Amino acid sequence: MEILGIAVVSVFAYLLGSFPTAYLINNKILAAGTNNIGAMNTFRAFRESKGGLRAAAFGLLVAAGDAGKAFLAVYIAKWLLVFGYEPLFGLMAASFFVVLGHCYSVYMKAAKGRFFGGKGLASLFGAAAAMNAVMAVICLGTLIFCILAVELIEKRKLSLKGLIHTLGHQLAGRIVGMIICLIPIFYFSQVFMLALLPAIVLSLLQHKERLERYMVFGE
Repeated sequence: MEILGIAVVSVFAYLLGSFPTAYLINNKILAAGTNNIGAMNTFRAFRESKGGLRAAAFGLLVAAGDAGKAFLAVYIAKWLLVFGYEPLFGLMAASFFVVLGHCYSVYMKAAKGRFFGGKGLASLFGAAAAMNAVMAVICLGTLIFCILAVELIEKRKLSLKGLIHTLGHQLAGRIVGMIICLIPIFYFSQVFMLALLPAIVLSLLQHKERLERYMVFGE
């Protein structure tokens, strides 16, 4: 019964995570920026044709959708505890597979012939929020602070006008922030930290190619 429960949670979370929010809003997103279906690339895709404010609105809409599907996956995993599985394993399966689905969407495989998706940050936030909303907000604040701090250290200035661009492009700050977020997660619950750790590692791995470019070219 426990194995069946984990299997149900995993498959459901993966299929839910695979839902390509950004692609359904704008199927031309694949020709923009980093060619993925994440919230920041939605902003890039709309920025030239719709303007900054409308692009930001569409980006936030995609982020909300990606976070929402992860929230739902983890929330249902908590509800399916009636299957008798350990909460840790249920939360771990739900958070990992919903992020896996977002990063390697089966729907994009059907539409475009290959598994791909976004970087998983918004989905990570949604999964964390389903476990503890206050913890998720603190992690989001920590991530933004680290991004802005690293940008300030690197360039000696911050621009309010270029804030969204900084949040999307400051790779070193994003990676540092994701790692530091483990501290408040650990403070709230070691179970939550262990449950989110595989999903965090998976999301970090999605930045590998950009990190290699950053280390070589600084971009």
